[in-house]
Amino acid sequence: MLVTKLTPSQTDPPPLILHPWYWEQPNYMFQSLSTSQSSNFSKSIQQTFTKSPSFGTRCMKTSLLDRDRYSCDSANTNFVSETTDDDILNALNQVNYSQTKVSPQCDCYKKRQVCPIGAGGPSASYDVTETKDILYRLDGFNITDWFVN
Repeated sequence: MLVTKLTPSQTDPPPLILHPWYWEQPNYMFQSLSTSQSSNFSKSIQQTFTKSPSFGTRCMKTSLLDRDRYSCDSANTNFVSETTDDDILNALNQVNYSQTKVSPQCDCYKKRQVCPIGAGGPSASYDVTETKDILYRLDGFNITDWFVN
């Protein structure tokens, strides 16, 4: 006969809440659906991240996270429209484009990645959420090319 007791001992610390804000901020995310078209689906996805309560459960009224340490600031949410430097535009204009090559390629043969100017394409515009995370708008970008750079 075997009898066991499966309860945590009183010396065990309470379980930790797993969330992405334990690590350095900001967290970087992207969405690649076009919000410029009249698609209600893509607009609703964009608003899921940019409108309150934003990404995750941090800004929900019933959040278990410490409000002093993990604050939410809806006043500082904004959209940042990036402009592309002339040097990057010139480098992009010199690429012989194909379906898989949309920007200058990086060189990974010297034990580390070295990328020329314009690699990855132009800078992406982004939203700053109330959790201070960054949501890149990558509609019109080659996602795999952007990731590598």
